[in-house]
Amino acid sequence: MAKLKDPDTTAYMAYYKKEKIGSIRFEANYYVIKTSVMLNPLFPCKGLGSRVIKLEVEKVIRERNLKNL
Repeated sequence: MAKLKDPDTTAYMAYYKKEKIGSIRFEANYYVIKTSVMLNPLFPCKGLGSRVIKLEVEKVIRERNLKNL
Protein backbone atom coordinates (compact mmCIF):
# COMPACT_ATOMS: atom_id res chain seq x y z
CA MET A 1 0.00 0.00 0.00
CA ALA A 2 2.92 2.37 0.66
CA LYS A 3 3.91 2.17 -3.02
CA LEU A 4 0.58 3.71 -4.03
CA LYS A 5 1.39 6.81 -1.97
CA ASP A 6 4.75 7.23 -3.74
CA PRO A 7 4.53 10.15 -6.24
CA ASP A 8 6.67 8.15 -8.69
CA THR A 9 4.15 5.29 -8.73
CA THR A 10 0.99 5.22 -10.83
CA ALA A 11 -1.59 2.44 -10.70
CA TYR A 12 -4.70 1.73 -12.76
CA MET A 13 -7.51 -0.80 -12.50
CA ALA A 14 -8.42 -2.66 -15.69
CA TYR A 15 -12.01 -3.47 -16.58
CA TYR A 16 -13.64 -5.68 -19.19
CA LYS A 17 -17.39 -5.29 -19.67
CA LYS A 18 -17.70 -3.52 -16.29
CA GLU A 19 -15.83 -6.30 -14.43
CA LYS A 20 -12.46 -5.73 -12.77
CA ILE A 21 -9.98 -7.94 -14.55
CA GLY A 22 -6.76 -6.75 -12.99
CA SER A 23 -4.38 -3.90 -12.38
CA ILE A 24 -1.24 -2.36 -13.80
CA ARG A 25 1.36 -0.36 -11.87
CA PHE A 26 4.21 1.84 -13.06
CA GLU A 27 7.16 2.73 -10.82
CA ALA A 28 9.47 5.46 -12.16
CA ASN A 29 13.12 5.49 -11.14
CA TYR A 30 15.30 7.97 -13.07
CA TYR A 31 15.21 6.75 -16.69
CA VAL A 32 13.54 3.42 -15.96
CA ILE A 33 9.85 2.70 -15.48
CA LYS A 34 9.10 -0.71 -14.00
CA THR A 35 5.73 -2.17 -14.93
CA SER A 36 3.75 -4.76 -12.97
CA VAL A 37 0.60 -6.36 -14.38
CA MET A 38 -1.84 -8.60 -12.54
CA LEU A 39 -4.79 -10.16 -14.34
CA ASN A 40 -7.71 -12.18 -13.05
CA PRO A 41 -7.20 -15.84 -14.10
CA LEU A 42 -10.91 -16.05 -14.96
CA PHE A 43 -10.23 -14.10 -18.18
CA PRO A 44 -7.63 -16.20 -20.04
CA CYS A 45 -6.84 -16.20 -23.78
CA LYS A 46 -8.79 -13.07 -24.66
CA GLY A 47 -5.75 -10.89 -25.45
CA LEU A 48 -6.61 -8.68 -22.49
CA GLY A 49 -3.13 -8.63 -20.95
CA SER A 50 -1.47 -7.17 -24.03
CA ARG A 51 -4.35 -4.74 -24.52
CA VAL A 52 -4.16 -3.50 -20.91
CA ILE A 53 -0.40 -2.99 -21.24
CA LYS A 54 -0.69 -1.14 -24.57
CA LEU A 55 -3.50 1.20 -23.46
CA GLU A 56 -2.01 2.03 -20.08
CA VAL A 57 1.53 2.56 -21.37
CA GLU A 58 0.11 5.05 -23.89
CA LYS A 59 -1.80 6.75 -21.05
CA VAL A 60 1.30 7.05 -18.84
CA ILE A 61 3.30 8.50 -21.76
CA ARG A 62 0.59 11.15 -22.31
CA GLU A 63 0.08 11.97 -18.64
CA ARG A 64 3.78 12.20 -17.80
CA ASN A 65 4.66 13.91 -21.10
CA LEU A 66 7.36 11.32 -21.87
CA LYS A 67 7.27 11.62 -25.67
CA ASN A 68 10.28 13.93 -25.82
CA LEU A 69 12.69 11.77 -23.83
